[in-house]
Amino acid sequence: MAKAKKVSRNSRVRRAPVVNPNRRSGLGGLSKEAARDEKVLPLIAKLASAEPKERAMAASAIATLIEEPTMRQLLLKEKLVHTIMDQSLSDSSEEVVMEAFGILRNLAIEEGYDICVFLWRRDVLTAMAAWLEKVKGRLDNFSALGADQKSLTFDLAEHLISLAENLGTCSDDIMDSVLDRLPGLVEFALKLLSTLFVPASTKAVAAEALYALSEANGAVLGQIQAAQFATDDDQRPLVKVYLSGVEYNMYEAKVASIDLLDVVRPVVAVVKSIDVGASLAQLRAAADAPEAAPSADTAAARDAVSAVMVALELLTSVAESVVAGAAKTAPPPAEDDMDDDEAEPVPDMDVDEDPAVADLSESPVAELLVADVIPAVNTLVGHADLRSRALNCLNNLAWTLNTVCATAPQWLAYAEALWTSCAGLLKDAADVEIQTACVGIMWAAAKSFGGAVPVELDDVRWLTTLLHNAAGDDTLELRVRIVGLLGVLGMRQGRLEITKEVSVLLFTLAALVPKTEPAVAIEALNALFDVFGDQAYDYDAELFVRGGMLKRLTDVQPQIKQMAKKIDKRKNLELRTKADEVAINLQRFIAYKRDEQKTKPRK
Repeated sequence: MAKAKKVSRNSRVRRAPVVNPNRRSGLGGLSKEAARDEKVLPLIAKLASAEPKERAMAASAIATLIEEPTMRQLLLKEKLVHTIMDQSLSDSSEEVVMEAFGILRNLAIEEGYDICVFLWRRDVLTAMAAWLEKVKGRLDNFSALGADQKSLTFDLAEHLISLAENLGTCSDDIMDSVLDRLPGLVEFALKLLSTLFVPASTKAVAAEALYALSEANGAVLGQIQAAQFATDDDQRPLVKVYLSGVEYNMYEAKVASIDLLDVVRPVVAVVKSIDVGASLAQLRAAADAPEAAPSADTAAARDAVSAVMVALELLTSVAESVVAGAAKTAPPPAEDDMDDDEAEPVPDMDVDEDPAVADLSESPVAELLVADVIPAVNTLVGHADLRSRALNCLNNLAWTLNTVCATAPQWLAYAEALWTSCAGLLKDAADVEIQTACVGIMWAAAKSFGGAVPVELDDVRWLTTLLHNAAGDDTLELRVRIVGLLGVLGMRQGRLEITKEVSVLLFTLAALVPKTEPAVAIEALNALFDVFGDQAYDYDAELFVRGGMLKRLTDVQPQIKQMAKKIDKRKNLELRTKADEVAINLQRFIAYKRDEQKTKPRK
């Protein structure tokens, strides 16, 4: 199945999704050496200035430069993190401290695991805990604060919460430390969300942290549930989506009685309510004028697009949950002796699919996915900045619906439309992610129709060329999906030339092991099992029997066994398991086809 691999949603959406490709890099035309001497070193030196304002301005400038990869590396080479930890976090100016936490937050976002582990080992949590208590105290006495101190307090809150989120989602050990050393973090984030005078930007950061920290985390979910968490219809779109994400995390962890429909409906409503085109245009205009002061319109547009991106991420995960709930738990494969040439004949090689509903009224969630979710997501494919995310979401939705309601007329109507649109998009796409998603959607659509989709021999050859031209680790999933798609197309009877083209490719991929990567070879063999699963197929006698496929597969069998044995199960247990299964199934398939040829063809 070509569903997107499950990735932790803690690899979160960036808050500024649109980048102007014409915008100059942070080097501003300077060489690295010149940028170091003219920008980096002066800024780091100013962190030790006698003037608090100069220190704060330098820290603010550094926080911005960190977003540019080259400048970030130059700053890190000059021991920026050590300077911030040893000097800026204990600065007498609270503004400098606030900017220092902002620098660490940005570094954690951009650099990820390595920086987070380093900060944790340097005991950044001690400073964070102290300042979090100060922020809490100020919010309790908020009316007594001046305007500047109020703004500073909210900035500190955002940086501390976001840094804690990035640290916690980095590893389980650090998550445990964050929850232990910052025991009031979850309660504080919830309080920010329920307090009227808290700015929208701060609420968005708090909601994002709750969403990320609560993923598969019973301790955090327990704290949220104990606080009688409930979504607020008055919240802005981005916060609404994050809080729906928290509800989804509760649903997945089964810590509360939550209807998945109640999670999905508000997310779809948010997507429908946003003028995505106008928001993207606003962000591009802002990117084209980097020197202009940030505007409220730009902030609103950024939040709107971020809301859509998080919604796509969430809906992609929801699709997985629907299938996981419907899937049966298959027993492990029998322990076969893979060195035996004979195996007990398998009476039927047909895939035992989970039963799918034909009437969507029997599955309210599937009905919602077809009626509301797919149309809403499909409209986003037209926006280049969101296309990859939208297609990945559609890919998971397509496979979900192929599993739970493959024959439902409403789904088949969309499956046909998705086949047509993705086939056209695939021909024009150069981006591997776009190609991979398109092929996955086409595979699911074709499978729902049993391969009976409009396709010509030239289309099969074009896909074969795409397969052969794809190279590198980043194209492996694309190649696996192309093989799977071609296997479904090859199963359709009445198209002898297409089936012949496909079967030759599938066998060639298997025969070229070990040159063919195991994942591709496994998919090719599984496709062959399906294509030639019954001698009654109108092409079986011509292609399998007279083509001598049985002997050729028998000759390939030792290579497949060796391929499986060479995969280190300690490094890739999933792939090794699949390889062992396909080696066993090849042995069974050969025995099955050998026995089948001894009998009369089925009527």
